[in-house]
Amino acid sequence: MRSGVLGKDIRLSGKNKEQDAWKLYTATMKILDQGCDVEVKKTKDHIKVSRVTRQTETEMMF
Repeated sequence: MRSGVLGKDIRLSGKNKEQDAWKLYTATMKILDQGCDVEVKKTKDHIKVSRVTRQTETEMMF
């Protein structure tokens, strides 16, 4: 499965919090829309999506 986000750095400026929040939101939504769990690693100035786990239909139900 390729989400287009896995393993890529999402650079955060730290100056424009609204833009940074939008970057995180859109990247996360791209993955969650595919029915996946996301593991994210954060460093000082960027985050990296390090693992995406496919969920089953039963796990997705609340």
